[in-house]
Formats: sequence, structure tokens, C-alpha cells
Amino acid sequence: MNKYPYTKCGLPYVWLEDGFEIHETKHGTGVTIAEADQLHKVIASVIITSSNSIRGQEIRFLRSALGIPQKSLGKLLGVTRDAIAKYEDTKTKPVPTPVDRLIRYVYAEVKEYPGRQQRFCDIFERMEETAFHEIVMSRKSGKWKADYRSMDY
Repeated sequence: MNKYPYTKCGLPYVWLEDGFEIHETKHGTGVTIAEADQLHKVIASVIITSSNSIRGQEIRFLRSALGIPQKSLGKLLGVTRDAIAKYEDTKTKPVPTPVDRLIRYVYAEVKEYPGRQQRFCDIFERMEETAFHEIVMSRKSGKWKADYRSMDY
């Protein structure tokens, strides 16, 4: 059997040796990929553990795998939505090293602890909107609790 160029994932260098079925549909030739979600997790793992620089096409793939919009990824990485769009549009150019390292970490962290990306996006959103807070600690029922309060200057 021939290898199948899995360009639908957005990465022109991914080929499938097996795990796919080509069939005819009323709309033309179709392809069924076995366990596509697992395939994407493995592709993402290869990307984030590779010694190759991450390029725009990998940023788009990882962002898509995380299921977040450009604006949210920008907040997680400390850049604008427009910067993410620019990285993604320059498909084969390596992204800046700090962005490369952060996207690897963010992907690994979020996949290990689902739901964290929204929590961090919320935190980063509040960071931009609010003044500095003081942290007031109290002990209730034998446990420490933190309360954030705006500081009046």
C-alpha cells in the first residue's frame, strides 16, 4: 500500500503508512482516518519534543489541537492575536525562540491538565484589566485561604 499524504492536518510533511481507508463517495474520493484524535496527539507530541524549530504551520496545528482561537493563544504566549496570525501565515519560517519554547510548554501543560488554558487566559485577561492587588491570607477550618483585594493608593 502507498503512503497517504496527510495534508488535511496542515502539515505537508506528515505521511500515513496505514490507519487510513480510501473510498468513493457520491462527492468523490474520501479518506477515513482511524482514531484521528489519537493521531493528532501523537503528531503534536512529535512536534513539541523535536529539536527542530517550531514554524508557523506547527503553531497553527498545536493551536488547533488545543482548540483555542488565536487571541487566546496570544494571551497565553504574551503576544497579540495579530502576532499569532502572522506566525501562522509565515508557515515555514521559525517563530521567535521564546514563542517556540512557550508553545511547547503550554501544549504539554494543557494536555496534561485539561481546562488550564481557559484558567490562564482568564488570569491574563484580569492582569491587563486590574490594578495591583494585595493578597490577604486567612485560616478557616484549619486551611489557609487567599483573598485578592484591590489596593488603594
